[in-house]
Amino acid sequence: MVWSMALEFFARLFMLDIGWLIQLVADNLIVLFIFLAVAFFMFNDKKLLPAFLFFTIMMWVSLDLSRALGWVILAPAFLGIHYLSKQIVLCFAESDESLSKHLLVINTIQFVSMFAIYNLFLR
Repeated sequence: MVWSMALEFFARLFMLDIGWLIQLVADNLIVLFIFLAVAFFMFNDKKLLPAFLFFTIMMWVSLDLSRALGWVILAPAFLGIHYLSKQIVLCFAESDESLSKHLLVINTIQFVSMFAIYNLFLR
């Protein structure tokens, strides 16, 4: 059985396989720091650890889902449409007082919806 990265991580975490977890962190230090930097710049050091964990799990699940469904996630057309719509949605959300508190959820909804729209209708 081919394991997805998210499922393997949670399985190893529940098995308390500390050696595997240390090896995972040691092998992926650059990715770890990139994800921490993204979480830091997006949330200004307010909720660094929850944002980092959410971002990491979202990346694992979205990459595993795209591999399982055969959908594309790194196509130039998808990335262009995704980043353009992300700018529009997040600029609107930041200008609204009540929406600015939920930028992480809005960002996730925008990504998932653009991912589905692109792969179902535009590909």
